[in-house]
Amino acid sequence: MNEALVMESAQAVEVVDAPTAQVPAATQPVESPTPADPILAAILAASRDPNTDIEKFTALKSMWDEERRYGAEVAYREAMNATQMETEPVVKDARNDQTKSNYARIEAIAKSIAPVYTKHGFSLEFDEGNTDKPNHIRVVCDVGHARGHKTQRRIDVPVDATGIAGKRNKTDTHAVASSFTYGRRLLTLMIFNIATEDDDGNAAGNGEPISKLDLMEIREMLTKLDRTEAQFLELMNTQWGTSFDGLDKLPETKALQARRFLESKLKGAANG
Repeated sequence: MNEALVMESAQAVEVVDAPTAQVPAATQPVESPTPADPILAAILAASRDPNTDIEKFTALKSMWDEERRYGAEVAYREAMNATQMETEPVVKDARNDQTKSNYARIEAIAKSIAPVYTKHGFSLEFDEGNTDKPNHIRVVCDVGHARGHKTQRRIDVPVDATGIAGKRNKTDTHAVASSFTYGRRLLTLMIFNIATEDDDGNAAGNGEPISKLDLMEIREMLTKLDRTEAQFLELMNTQWGTSFDGLDKLPETKALQARRFLESKLKGAANG
């Protein structure tokens, strides 16, 4: 064969073969990682098997869904406990001259507790619902958690356009907005079981000291949990960012949080 033709053919082969030397990454087979959840792993394996029994597959899927729901609900309860333990009473920062009483504005409530409940994975979504009560507005709150569990709370609030003397002091729009805000305030406090208190000079300090009854009950719970006061104070001081050196130095607000924490631990120990 002519040497020139051989060389030309070889070069042509090289030119044709060069683009196919590298296979695009998208065509390479990729092994899916095996899930850590054994039920999910079984579901995925069954989904790839053309001979899978549909009834068994459905049962596996239902089992997995139920396990996820239960896990999400447990996470919700644990996060709610942690939130309530860390949340302190909200200071009443506004004055109602008509009723001559103090109250906490929605802004004060959010500023005080939102950093705590969002840290533990909660979100609040408010909306208006339907109510059969005349001249009322229903305020609805969906309490969601990062793990997927959700609950709904609601409250019916009168739409009041008059003052305490019975004289009209709001437009219809203002009356609805005022009632909706009132419902938001109440629901937020109710959801996380938060109290409000007057700013009497104790808000930035310790407030009322722990009662003898609370001190005795906290010590009893620590004994049941086989924990010393020093161990408990070290944990609480870390949580609160405080430096209490004795249970008898706790203010009443912190004593309430401490009791909630210990009660949850005792309940967990009993169920575990």
